[in-house]
Amino acid sequence: MYSENKKITLRQLKRLLVFDLFGVVSLVVPYIITTDTGYDGIPALLFGAVLVIVYLLILLFFMKNIKGSYLEFSTKTIGRVLTFIVCILYIFKFFTSIAMVTRIFTEVIRDALLPGYTTLTIAIPMLIAAGYLGVKGAEVRARFSEVLYFIVLVPIFLLLLLGLKDVDLANVTPIFTAAPINSIYGGFSFFLIFNALELLLFIKHYIAPDHKERSTISSIFSYSLQGLIIVFVFSLLYYVLTVGLVGDNAAASKIWSSVMILQLIKIPWTLLNRQDSLILGLWLISIFSILSAFLYYICTMMKRMFRIDNKLYLMPLIVVIAIIASVIPMDVEQYYEYYMRYITWIGLPQSFIIPIIILLVDRIRGAVKPKPGSSQEEHPKAMKERAVKAAKKLSIFGALVVVLMSMTSCSKAVEIQDREFVQALGVDYVNNELTAYYILPDLAAISDQGSTDSDKLLRTFSGTDFYTIEEQYKLSAPKKLDYSHLKAIIVGKGLLENATVYKQFINYVENNYEISKNTYVFLVEGDVKQIIDFNKNVENGIGDYLDRLYKNNLASSEKEEISLGSLINEKNNTDEAMQIPLLTIQNKTLVIDGIGLVEDSHLRDVITGDDVVTTDLLSGYGENSRIFIHNGSKYDDYVIRLNELHNNKSITVQNGKPMYNYYLQATGTVEKGMEEYASKSTEEKEKIYNEIHQIVDKLLKDKMTAQLTEVVTRKEIDYLNIFRLSRYKNAELYKFYKDNQLGFIKALQFNVHVDIRFY
Repeated sequence: MYSENKKITLRQLKRLLVFDLFGVVSLVVPYIITTDTGYDGIPALLFGAVLVIVYLLILLFFMKNIKGSYLEFSTKTIGRVLTFIVCILYIFKFFTSIAMVTRIFTEVIRDALLPGYTTLTIAIPMLIAAGYLGVKGAEVRARFSEVLYFIVLVPIFLLLLLGLKDVDLANVTPIFTAAPINSIYGGFSFFLIFNALELLLFIKHYIAPDHKERSTISSIFSYSLQGLIIVFVFSLLYYVLTVGLVGDNAAASKIWSSVMILQLIKIPWTLLNRQDSLILGLWLISIFSILSAFLYYICTMMKRMFRIDNKLYLMPLIVVIAIIASVIPMDVEQYYEYYMRYITWIGLPQSFIIPIIILLVDRIRGAVKPKPGSSQEEHPKAMKERAVKAAKKLSIFGALVVVLMSMTSCSKAVEIQDREFVQALGVDYVNNELTAYYILPDLAAISDQGSTDSDKLLRTFSGTDFYTIEEQYKLSAPKKLDYSHLKAIIVGKGLLENATVYKQFINYVENNYEISKNTYVFLVEGDVKQIIDFNKNVENGIGDYLDRLYKNNLASSEKEEISLGSLINEKNNTDEAMQIPLLTIQNKTLVIDGIGLVEDSHLRDVITGDDVVTTDLLSGYGENSRIFIHNGSKYDDYVIRLNELHNNKSITVQNGKPMYNYYLQATGTVEKGMEEYASKSTEEKEKIYNEIHQIVDKLLKDKMTAQLTEVVTRKEIDYLNIFRLSRYKNAELYKFYKDNQLGFIKALQFNVHVDIRFY
């Protein structure tokens, strides 16, 4: 460990490199890759990784031949005037990078955490904090990253691992199908966002040699490669999760599309209502690192250019310029496009041309030795102690900034008494008008202070779209609308029957980060208002009631949760269908008694009654389902409970047509009907169980085949997503029908096998 001798260890170099690259790379990698290759981005990522490693080797070659500080070596080799020009080129490049990084992250923070703030008000504290970190020098930056390294990366890594279980393989398969030229373009774009790797040239003379290694350059390569591998792993995880959870269309729709997944990942505990706020806060620390790096090296170059002794005089000016560059009134997508063009045609070539020219001149003129007493000399002991204190202060300061920003999920510090918390939201489209019902929680009842009139807990607004409705709410309500406690959304049949209005609603909730994407969704065939009015009949509000009702149903059947994230996925993936639970009132009780089949953002059909169990079994669920035998045999009115379900799905080709093979295996328990056989012998009971086994197997097979024929073949609804399943079950078949899903559905055949064992 070194202290304020302008030296950093190799371990610190690795962690600093990870911090400098991780934030930006992981943020934009899904957008970059899917823009060029779609869902098949793995080859592009691999190709890009190879380019980055080659770039690292080239930089190490430069570093090996540069004696001492890069800028000092340049001055002694090509002279002060040309070095002045070189510094201008680098300063311009670093300023554009600062502006791009700041602009993207201010947009992310504004959308996800601070919707009421402007880009300027977010950029100012961000760049001031980065400037404060940058002015302290390379060693303090290295200590900053070392202290917070695991604090930042471990929680993010664990969250990403948790998300892998929810990845839809159909969204990321088949692989190696994209055109080679598209993979090359995607890989090159991925390589471009590693341009900050160039900072190794500037930090080389700060790196303390590790005497255990063969040479300084080989050890730098080893530790740098370790850091790059970590960044590659995070990039791969973010790409797979973003595309796997929301699809390639959604991933390519926004530069920071990877932020979407932070709300979609389901964590196995409910301590946090919005884990995205915490993760974004941790993510922000890495952004401070890269911004401080650019600011530090700009300051170092300007100090040399203008012969200013103290960086403190320069940093405020540099920060002001960076703030101005970051808030140029321009659309962020256009901003990003201009930046990538600049890096491609000027920034990247510059990274090779300048060091090559300097080394060629040095080779011609002869090696230049650095003067004694240069920046490699150690500083006094008093400065060492100040460096340690500065690093500690910076770590505490950075942590406080991040915690404060991550805890701020509302705009402009609205007090809790000035908020109206929405517990449930009803949405319907009737007579060419969109109606929203906001149900508020009864806070008086929850706090044992009596109860509030149910009519006062309902807000109803109508308009052409949700943005109009939200404006009406602002004009008529004295409090701010708060979705942080939203438990359920109830959508009417009318909304799902109008694809245009429905998509507008989904776009609204997709871009509103205050609304949790894990909020449960329910469908109502009749009048949504009738369900909304049921709020007066349930304790703690209909939102809490539906939340508990859904979780209880899921717990007993292991069904997939249908949430806002599910609706967003269906909207973004045109070949995906979705099953929304149908909500009805029976005997003055709210029950889930059906399924709405949504395909291409449109309600195609509704399944109710006993057919729901058949659908569940075909979907791979149905644990603890009951089968009622009504076939006129002596086992009529028997009740069977299914346990330990296992299924196997495959797609083959038979007689030139796709064949969907579904195998269901389970154990069964006779809950009703065996009472009269209690005194029978074991052999007689086994015979009876065998007869029931055959009856149940045939009954379920006939029901499943009949439903598949009716829904898929006759109505042409791919409600089980069989076409998407072919992506990874039979890639060659998928390629054949890739642009003809309807043709696939029309030609599809079914082979259902059921085996229910009774013990």
